[in-house]
Amino acid sequence: MKKIAVFKTIRTTSMGHLINEIKNKFSNCKITVISASKNSMINSLFDDVNIIYLDFEPINLNKTNKNILLKIKKESFDIGIIPTEGNLLTYDNVLNFANYFLIKTNIFYYIYPNSFINYTKIKKNIVIHHIIKMLSFICSIPIFFLMIIILIGKSIFNFFRFHR
Repeated sequence: MKKIAVFKTIRTTSMGHLINEIKNKFSNCKITVISASKNSMINSLFDDVNIIYLDFEPINLNKTNKNILLKIKKESFDIGIIPTEGNLLTYDNVLNFANYFLIKTNIFYYIYPNSFINYTKIKKNIVIHHIIKMLSFICSIPIFFLMIIILIGKSIFNFFRFHR
């Protein structure tokens, strides 16, 4: 029986569909939802699903209580599923959390309505995204200083023009 950790990163109303999709894809599995919010609605929706509540929202590895992290690590999950609303690159905090206790090859993104994508298949896109972010930041620094120099030069020019 596979033990699956599902991170609650989508609306509670969408979780029912997700749980059914997981049961269809991974038959004979034990599902545990890891939720940053203590939402009693989750308990009432899924009686056959375990829930581990974190003490911090949004999901953040560095701010989560160490006892909770140990409890999650003891569960020794086989698979982690990060449900998304489409943009995979905005779930870095959840991916970092999942990497703490899962092997990266066992992490899947779930894109509504029924698409499971293994993390290793999109890793290249994530690396390219971070490189582009870094390059755009590096390129913006000279432009920022050029704008400051232009503004200072314009101020000096206006100062001397009006004080003759």
